[in-house]
Amino acid sequence: MAVLLKVEERFPDGATHVVPMLYPTGRAIGKEEREQAERLDSFLAQHVPAIVNELTSTGKLSGNGLAKWHGLGVRLSFVDDPSLVSINDRDAGAIWLALRQHLPESLLPAGDEALTPAVLTKRLSTIESQRRLGKRHDHFERCYKLGKYSLQDVAWLTWSDFDAFLESPGLERDPRILPLLGSRARKLKRRLKRTEIRAVFKTLREAIPTKHKSRDTTSIPESDLRSLIDDAFSVAGV
Repeated sequence: MAVLLKVEERFPDGATHVVPMLYPTGRAIGKEEREQAERLDSFLAQHVPAIVNELTSTGKLSGNGLAKWHGLGVRLSFVDDPSLVSINDRDAGAIWLALRQHLPESLLPAGDEALTPAVLTKRLSTIESQRRLGKRHDHFERCYKLGKYSLQDVAWLTWSDFDAFLESPGLERDPRILPLLGSRARKLKRRLKRTEIRAVFKTLREAIPTKHKSRDTTSIPESDLRSLIDDAFSVAGV
């Protein structure tokens, strides 16, 4: 499928204008794909300012902490609407590139520059720079995944901790694991240190591997999953 992006194009008279471009390039785009891309672009133009206003009113727009990215992630659930975003564009990462063009700097990760038409045109100028665009595991894909959980279930983590959690596909696969980890962490009546959280994740990765001998926990009873988590905390010394 495809998304609509805005780039700069130099015309024969020497003038440069902002024009729409369907992405990815290099193949024919059908009428249905084009219409869906146009609907998404129109939706983003209206919806992103509303997101900014909502986050501003809740005080979550400042900083780069987990609460801010969770607030944004909750509001990115529209990417699950197949009339706006194809599953392929969501899973392959093209939607995050389209979204990024509409976001103000206040909703970009620290150090990221705004994806203006001029900046995007430059990034599309070489094959190598194109490869870095719209990839899976984009910052905003991670926000979207964070928003799938309640804030209570993830508030014991930092953004960096959640990022580390997503590096463990066996843990991410089972939607019960992170809430159960949060429930276990809250019993300690203190915030876990980064080293402790990483140790818990490491132990769980070993118990729920995805390479060589893969283990899928989605069908096991919750009581067994709690036991795995209790053991992970014990091995981590917390």
